[in-house]
Amino acid sequence: MTGADHGGAGGPEAIRLPGGGRPGRGQARAALLLPLLAVLAAACGPAAPRRPVAPSPHAGPPLTTVAAPCTGVSLYPSPGTPTASPTTQLSFRGLAPGRLETAPVSVIGSRSGRHAGRWVADSDGRGASLYPATPFAAGETVTVLTSLRLCGVSGGRAQFTIARPPPKLHLFPSSAAPGPSAHLRTFRSAPDLRPPAIPVTTHGPTAPGDLFLAPKNGEGLGGPMILGPTGHLIWFDPLRGTKASDFRTQRYRGAPVLTWWQGVVISGHGVGEDLIANQHYQVIATIHAGNGYHADLHEFRIVGSVAWITAFNPVAWNLASAGGPADGAVWDGIVEAIDIPTGNVLFEWHSLAHVAPRSSVAPLPTVAGAPYDYFHVNSIDPQPDGTVLISSRNTDCAYEVNQTTGRVLWRLGGPSSSFRMGPGTVFRLQHDVQWRGDGIVTVFDDEDQPPDRLPARGLVLRLNLATRRVTLVHAYGHTPPLLDSAQGNVQLLPDGHLFIGWGSAPYISEVTRGGRVVLSARLPAGDSYRAYRAPWTGLPLTRPQLTVVRRAGTVALFASWNGATLVRRWVALAGPSPARLRPVGSRSATSFQTRLSVHPSPAYVAVRAEGTGGVALATSAAVKVAAG
Repeated sequence: MTGADHGGAGGPEAIRLPGGGRPGRGQARAALLLPLLAVLAAACGPAAPRRPVAPSPHAGPPLTTVAAPCTGVSLYPSPGTPTASPTTQLSFRGLAPGRLETAPVSVIGSRSGRHAGRWVADSDGRGASLYPATPFAAGETVTVLTSLRLCGVSGGRAQFTIARPPPKLHLFPSSAAPGPSAHLRTFRSAPDLRPPAIPVTTHGPTAPGDLFLAPKNGEGLGGPMILGPTGHLIWFDPLRGTKASDFRTQRYRGAPVLTWWQGVVISGHGVGEDLIANQHYQVIATIHAGNGYHADLHEFRIVGSVAWITAFNPVAWNLASAGGPADGAVWDGIVEAIDIPTGNVLFEWHSLAHVAPRSSVAPLPTVAGAPYDYFHVNSIDPQPDGTVLISSRNTDCAYEVNQTTGRVLWRLGGPSSSFRMGPGTVFRLQHDVQWRGDGIVTVFDDEDQPPDRLPARGLVLRLNLATRRVTLVHAYGHTPPLLDSAQGNVQLLPDGHLFIGWGSAPYISEVTRGGRVVLSARLPAGDSYRAYRAPWTGLPLTRPQLTVVRRAGTVALFASWNGATLVRRWVALAGPSPARLRPVGSRSATSFQTRLSVHPSPAYVAVRAEGTGGVALATSAAVKVAAG
């Protein structure tokens, strides 16, 4: 994404969230985040023809996706990191916590001196973090001395440098204009819900599952949203003052969960937190970025009990080699793995430690103090072999990284690709680069970059690591072609279909392996960073909602239950008192809201939600019918 669409910020030298960066949900969270905005305001179809094949890279040995083994202990921040946080913890991985805590470890700042600290064990028993009692000084070198054998350095001596704050910092809040009210859905039974209307059209058999979006089209209109296969609303969590991103289903502790990022967008980067909700829509975990950063909106992946997230931090940097000022500012792209039970950092990677700003295809900022978003990390895909695939939008490249040392193993795409890019495989401004197994990688190719400005497409690529060649398996365009400046994703479904979120375009498609469109939809205003399809069973703990409207001898009942997926029928109940209600009619549930009628006018009414076989799920509160 560009600075105008998304991304994360944080760190002690950046704008910080009030209240320790731990706001609550919904409007409570908005109330805590709004002061941040005030501070910032004061401070600051067929695929189109592609470009020619990229030149062949220099010869070399076969590439690998297996990280080189290290029998020692990994330290994060990695040795040599030039932009560590002043409030960083020191994460040691590869040894039992008890052995780490008894090993001699000295931490010495070149300006701040020796630092004492406390140990916190990682939940998996394979490491621990040392939390210094006092912060480090900006720009100083930190030396770690230990008897432990540290990976990536000789012996037990490692050094990293603390980031310096930019001499000037110009940030701005990102916002989206509300969509027209005609594009909003309204429900008598749920007047607080006004989601955007997203008509879904099917053109043949589709994959099973519901649709997961996070529209962000203005104040009060955006939020995590689940649609049924035909486009009817299942669940919506309206947000005011905050936005949601990367909303999807994942698994945590052996159960299906909903996950998303939530916060504000500042200079195109996310400042917020990542949430995990159970099937009852209860938030069961909130993940914060480590080391003083704020979780960014671009990626939130759960692997076991580990959350992989992105973050950004503005730092001072000499941009002379990239054609910029020597006293410039840069967004450092950060990837973290967070131990969900403890909050410890298990892995941390900084773009400025491995990729120079001169590698960027993004233009330098024209506003003094605006950090150069040269890298812009927008997806991460960790692998069991100890590597992680990191996508950088603004270098047109994805990087295979060794988790142990942080070293880049190879590059896919961009001017310095480790591969010869075959016909049709060159991508630009890409998002969502994911391994799919057996050498297959999917990419959402945004492409909307001057001077060519080619249409966006979803790509399926085959990587041959031995010959260093990339070949095109299939390219999926949109009809009509879409110019997509940012965002987007490609999801490979179990039946072989592909589900494509077209990002800022803003469309959604499901296509067969051969490219036939079987589902299409368009957001009427705004967009959704990504879109997913997956099965989901929602079991809300709330009661069904009921609104009663009296009309000339008839009582109309409007029933809904936000988040419920098992309702098959609504039963109208009526009687002389709340304790004496009996069924007086029923109707199949085919959309979010169901209308029932009662004749003649009773004193009290309610509705009961029933599942398959007439199983009672829940009953609304009884409502007294006004005299007519």
